[in-house]
Amino acid sequence: MRQSPKLVGGAVAASVFSLFGSTAIAQPPPAAASDRFPVLIVVPRCVKAPVGDLQRIVSAELGIDVAAQLEDDTAPPREPAGVPRPSSMDESNVTRVSIACTGPWVRLEVLDPVSGKTLVRHLDLSANDASTRTRMLGISTAELVAASWIELTGRPAARPHIVEAKASASARDAAAVAAQKAFAPPSFYRLEAVASGQRTGSADLLTLGGGLGTSFVYRGWQVIGADLLVESGSQDVALGTIRTLLASGSVSLRIRQRLGWLAVEGGLGARAGLAYMQGVPAEIAPQPEASAATFPWWGPMIMLRVEASVAERVAFVVGLEAGRVIYAADGRSAGQSASAIDNQWVGITLGPALSLGGGP
Repeated sequence: MRQSPKLVGGAVAASVFSLFGSTAIAQPPPAAASDRFPVLIVVPRCVKAPVGDLQRIVSAELGIDVAAQLEDDTAPPREPAGVPRPSSMDESNVTRVSIACTGPWVRLEVLDPVSGKTLVRHLDLSANDASTRTRMLGISTAELVAASWIELTGRPAARPHIVEAKASASARDAAAVAAQKAFAPPSFYRLEAVASGQRTGSADLLTLGGGLGTSFVYRGWQVIGADLLVESGSQDVALGTIRTLLASGSVSLRIRQRLGWLAVEGGLGARAGLAYMQGVPAEIAPQPEASAATFPWWGPMIMLRVEASVAERVAFVVGLEAGRVIYAADGRSAGQSASAIDNQWVGITLGPALSLGGGP
């Protein structure tokens, strides 16, 4: 057996590592600490939701300071633990959320000096338990505030003056950032356990096995993925059999598009690994000599993956890949290539995936 090196194309490496560079997007700078934009939530006792918990949920969803108080309290609004109170609670910069009980429903009203809007939403939370009720109320409150602010991200060239929009420019900037954060798709991690198969090289070697994969999905559409696979196969030759054990890993950069309960990902990557090849002589006379060796191999690849949601945070993933072997390994019999990791390869992986950290 011998190893056959091939030249690596610079253009291939450049295309792999420039994928995310071309898709980078400019993010608006976070508001300075002195420009924190306050939101005031006024909660009546009839809602029966812990004010502190509601305050923390809305603050986390919007990523800004939020004050909350009971409707009949006369004390100043209470700030989240560890967060300094905004330097000014000027009414012209405060978005006020009033919560009221109207029969079986909860009424949310947003009075917004940033966009000049007044928004109202009714919720039916009667079927939820206490902990779920508070979280649903907090998320709905954050969504309604963000809906009032989202038009600020458009920045049209000319817009009429809205009399009710009396907030400062810094308050509008902070509100626009918070609205983008609230409506942005979540970033999350994904863990996979997969079965795998690969057909490789001029000798048409088939290997089967499995492994583990992981990926990070950023803002719902950019994906960095990696996996580790172990596969085995054998090839009959005139003088016996060549057994092959492959251990490989891949890194890939992909673009993700969600289509309801399906998600499709496509991109570029590279796979590299070790091929252990062992010759097993046939039971003939004279007995042929056999040997074993381990060789490295690698190559760039393209990938296509389809993910189907089957339960909350659980999905089934099918991945296809095709690549070109740049650094190859040969298993030879009678001086000719009989089992090889060379030329092209195609592979498939399939198995369940678990999302962590807020993913669908």
